[in-house]
Amino acid sequence: MSLKLSKPLVILFIQGLLLTSLSGVAAFYGINRTISSQSEVNKTYTILSKLKEAILLTTQAESYVRGYVITGSETYLEGFDEAQRELPVTLTLLEGFVNEDSSQIDSLKTLKDLIYTRMDRLVVARDLRKEKGFQATYDYIKTQKGRKLAEEIKALSTSIELRELEDLNSKYQQFLIYISITYATIIGFLIVGFILIVVSPKALKEVRS
Repeated sequence: MSLKLSKPLVILFIQGLLLTSLSGVAAFYGINRTISSQSEVNKTYTILSKLKEAILLTTQAESYVRGYVITGSETYLEGFDEAQRELPVTLTLLEGFVNEDSSQIDSLKTLKDLIYTRMDRLVVARDLRKEKGFQATYDYIKTQKGRKLAEEIKALSTSIELRELEDLNSKYQQFLIYISITYATIIGFLIVGFILIVVSPKALKEVRS
């Protein structure tokens, strides 16, 4: 007895193999893109976190110096010194996470310059209070240059944050799309497998001996 596959059966197997191969490639691509998209989303969350941390450190530094200027108590300077140490590290990490976005790099460079300028003025205010007392420090502070810097820092950091949130929304939508594609290809793979397992045996009835 010899087996001879019918033409419909041969076509069925060829189509099944082709669809299985295409589904596998699509699933592999979809999974990779999903992982990549999730990584981008996580990176944006990290940028937002480090940005808030940098602004918080700057605000805390201002509060510590203000407390020292008003009271003359050097206990405030411990917090200021800590903020001075942590701020450059935070800004460097932040800069590292946005190194692929030129528009954000420019904005971050400007923000860093503003923050360091503000920190320099705080150092001057601290030293004036130490060496010349409250009145000399007050005369330095009342020029309102520090307040203007603080407002510029707040405005620019808010602008950077809004752009990151817009980018995050876009990346999240892509993430959802890639997940949907991946699930769809897996379902397609299961359907193809069902066809090969259930339909093929029925087609074997056409085999001629």
